[in-house]
Amino acid sequence: MMLGVISKRQFRKTLLHLGFVEEQGAKHILFDFYYQGRVVVQTAMSRGGGKDISKSLLAHILRYELFLTRNEFVQALRGELDEHDYIAILIKKGIIEVEC
Repeated sequence: MMLGVISKRQFRKTLLHLGFVEEQGAKHILFDFYYQGRVVVQTAMSRGGGKDISKSLLAHILRYELFLTRNEFVQALRGELDEHDYIAILIKKGIIEVEC
């Protein structure tokens, strides 16, 4: 599956599937991912503008805010990656530190 632009609706649905919590802001919809009671990943989506997220903006969000590769995000879009998988990815990339 090639990933170009994505609808804001599909982006929101995918984040919620991964376990993000949504909060309505005045100009943005905020998404927080909690691990053991604390926020470890945050992103936001504008309420305004078009109905789609551009390819370049999506690439930025995936790399610097969600810490996912394009392939990992495509798996999440397909429902093949869930919250537990996302936590494992964040641990592997050092975003979440687990005490032994």
